[in-house]
Amino acid sequence: AYVDSAPNFTPSSYSGGESVTLPNGLIMKMGLTASVSADSSLAVSFGSAFPNAVISVVLTKKVAIQTMGQGELTVNSVTTSGFTIRNGQDSAGQVFFQAIGH
Repeated sequence: AYVDSAPNFTPSSYSGGESVTLPNGLIMKMGLTASVSADSSLAVSFGSAFPNAVISVVLTKKVAIQTMGQGELTVNSVTTSGFTIRNGQDSAGQVFFQAIGH
């Protein structure tokens, strides 16, 4: 069935960006973080916690973060209420994220 006509399909917003709860209970949250400083970590809150568990968090750099050099852009310390971005790069920039859980 087409998602818009599915029963119990609830697109919604939360303080961190957008959130979608699918009829099977799968929840997707996505957003754009504030700038992540060079060679630092940034805590990101989901706004409202996942009720049970986080399955995956994926990062996509927006612009300005160079991906060459010693460091990497990684997800650390994932909990049902948020996660930490580790930017090991020599430049700052913004990051999109998508989290999937239930």
